[in-house]
Amino acid sequence: MRKSKHSEILCDYVKCTELKRIRIKTDPNTKNHLAFGHGYTGYILEEDDIGGILAIVPDLGGGTIELGPDQYEEDEVGANYTLCSLKRIALDYLDLNSEEEREIEIANLEELQSIDELENYLKAKNLDPDDILNIFKDFFKT
Repeated sequence: MRKSKHSEILCDYVKCTELKRIRIKTDPNTKNHLAFGHGYTGYILEEDDIGGILAIVPDLGGGTIELGPDQYEEDEVGANYTLCSLKRIALDYLDLNSEEEREIEIANLEELQSIDELENYLKAKNLDPDDILNIFKDFFKT
Protein backbone atom coordinates (compact mmCIF):
# COMPACT_ATOMS: atom_id res chain seq x y z
CA MET A 1 0.00 0.00 0.00
CA ARG A 2 1.49 3.37 -1.04
CA LYS A 3 1.55 6.06 1.63
CA SER A 4 0.80 9.70 0.92
CA LYS A 5 3.52 12.26 1.68
CA HIS A 6 1.42 13.46 4.63
CA SER A 7 1.19 9.92 6.02
CA GLU A 8 4.95 9.42 5.66
CA ILE A 9 5.70 12.62 7.61
CA LEU A 10 3.17 11.70 10.31
CA CYS A 11 4.53 8.17 10.63
CA ASP A 12 8.13 9.38 10.86
CA TYR A 13 7.12 11.76 13.64
CA VAL A 14 5.16 9.11 15.54
CA LYS A 15 8.18 6.80 15.57
CA CYS A 16 10.12 9.48 17.48
CA THR A 17 7.54 9.99 20.23
CA GLU A 18 7.07 8.37 23.60
CA LEU A 19 3.88 6.61 22.45
CA LYS A 20 3.57 2.96 23.45
CA ARG A 21 4.68 0.69 20.65
CA ILE A 22 2.58 -2.38 19.80
CA ARG A 23 2.76 -5.39 17.55
CA ILE A 24 -0.48 -6.37 15.86
CA LYS A 25 -1.23 -10.10 16.20
CA THR A 26 -4.25 -10.22 13.87
CA ASP A 27 -4.38 -8.90 10.32
CA PRO A 28 -6.97 -6.11 10.49
CA ASN A 29 -8.17 -6.80 6.93
CA THR A 30 -8.58 -10.58 7.02
CA LYS A 31 -8.84 -11.08 10.81
CA ASN A 32 -6.33 -13.97 10.43
CA HIS A 33 -3.72 -14.52 13.13
CA LEU A 34 -0.27 -13.37 12.00
CA ALA A 35 2.77 -15.58 12.51
CA PHE A 36 5.20 -14.47 15.21
CA GLY A 37 7.57 -11.85 13.86
CA HIS A 38 5.32 -11.07 10.90
CA GLY A 39 2.96 -8.67 12.65
CA TYR A 40 2.64 -5.00 11.96
CA THR A 41 4.13 -2.46 14.34
CA GLY A 42 2.01 0.46 15.49
CA TYR A 43 1.66 3.10 18.18
CA ILE A 44 -1.20 3.59 20.66
CA LEU A 45 -3.00 6.91 20.33
CA GLU A 46 -5.90 6.19 22.69
CA GLU A 47 -6.96 3.40 25.07
CA ASP A 48 -10.41 2.52 26.40
CA ASP A 49 -11.34 0.92 29.73
CA ILE A 50 -11.61 -2.64 28.38
CA GLY A 51 -8.28 -2.90 26.56
CA GLY A 52 -9.32 -1.66 23.14
CA ILE A 53 -7.12 0.91 21.44
CA LEU A 54 -6.96 3.40 18.62
CA ALA A 55 -3.56 3.08 16.96
CA ILE A 56 -1.57 4.36 14.04
CA VAL A 57 0.11 1.62 12.01
CA PRO A 58 2.63 3.00 9.49
CA ASP A 59 2.80 -0.20 7.41
CA LEU A 60 -0.95 -0.02 6.84
CA GLY A 61 -0.80 3.43 5.27
CA GLY A 62 -0.59 5.61 8.36
CA GLY A 63 -4.29 5.86 9.10
CA THR A 64 -5.79 5.06 12.47
CA ILE A 65 -7.22 1.65 13.28
CA GLU A 66 -9.28 0.32 16.18
CA LEU A 67 -8.05 -2.91 17.76
CA GLY A 68 -9.46 -5.15 20.45
CA PRO A 69 -7.33 -6.48 23.32
CA ASP A 70 -6.84 -9.83 21.57
CA GLN A 71 -5.51 -8.22 18.37
CA TYR A 72 -2.30 -6.62 19.68
CA GLU A 73 0.46 -6.86 22.26
CA GLU A 74 2.74 -4.18 23.67
CA ASP A 75 6.23 -4.11 22.18
CA GLU A 76 8.47 -2.79 24.98
CA VAL A 77 11.66 -3.87 23.23
CA GLY A 78 11.14 -1.48 20.34
CA ALA A 79 10.76 1.65 22.46
CA ASN A 80 13.71 0.81 24.69
CA TYR A 81 15.89 -0.12 21.73
CA THR A 82 15.33 3.28 20.12
CA LEU A 83 16.41 5.24 23.19
CA CYS A 84 19.30 2.87 23.91
CA SER A 85 20.57 3.28 20.36
CA LEU A 86 20.49 7.06 20.67
CA LYS A 87 22.36 6.88 23.97
CA ARG A 88 25.09 4.71 22.40
CA ILE A 89 25.56 7.18 19.56
CA ALA A 90 25.52 10.15 21.97
CA LEU A 91 28.27 8.54 24.03
CA ASP A 92 30.59 8.72 21.02
CA TYR A 93 30.07 12.49 20.80
CA LEU A 94 31.01 13.18 24.42
CA ASP A 95 34.59 14.31 25.05
CA LEU A 96 35.84 11.53 27.32
CA ASN A 97 39.48 11.18 28.30
CA SER A 98 39.48 7.93 30.25
CA GLU A 99 37.67 4.65 30.71
CA GLU A 100 36.56 5.87 34.14
CA GLU A 101 34.88 8.94 32.57
CA ARG A 102 33.23 6.66 30.03
CA GLU A 103 31.81 4.40 32.77
CA ILE A 104 30.42 7.44 34.61
CA GLU A 105 28.77 8.75 31.43
CA ILE A 106 27.28 5.33 30.68
CA ALA A 107 25.75 5.26 34.17
CA ASN A 108 24.39 8.80 33.71
CA LEU A 109 22.94 7.99 30.29
CA GLU A 110 21.27 4.84 31.61
CA GLU A 111 19.24 7.02 34.02
CA LEU A 112 17.64 9.01 31.19
CA GLN A 113 14.10 7.90 30.37
CA SER A 114 13.17 9.91 27.26
CA ILE A 115 14.59 11.55 24.17
CA ASP A 116 13.87 14.97 25.70
CA GLU A 117 15.90 14.07 28.79
CA LEU A 118 18.74 12.91 26.54
CA GLU A 119 18.67 16.15 24.57
CA ASN A 120 18.70 18.25 27.77
CA TYR A 121 21.55 16.15 29.16
CA LEU A 122 23.63 16.68 26.01
CA LYS A 123 22.96 20.42 26.13
CA ALA A 124 24.09 20.48 29.77
CA LYS A 125 27.30 18.75 28.63
CA ASN A 126 27.85 21.73 26.29
CA LEU A 127 27.40 19.77 23.10
CA ASP A 128 27.02 22.05 20.12
CA PRO A 129 23.48 22.07 18.62
CA ASP A 130 25.00 20.77 15.38
CA ASP A 131 26.49 17.81 17.26
CA ILE A 132 23.10 17.02 18.79
CA LEU A 133 21.54 17.16 15.34
CA ASN A 134 24.30 14.88 14.02
CA ILE A 135 23.52 12.34 16.76
CA PHE A 136 19.95 12.12 15.52
CA LYS A 137 21.11 11.98 11.89
CA ASP A 138 23.51 9.15 12.74
CA PHE A 139 20.68 7.31 14.47
CA PHE A 140 18.50 7.44 11.35
CA LYS A 141 21.38 6.26 9.17
CA THR A 142 21.60 3.02 11.16
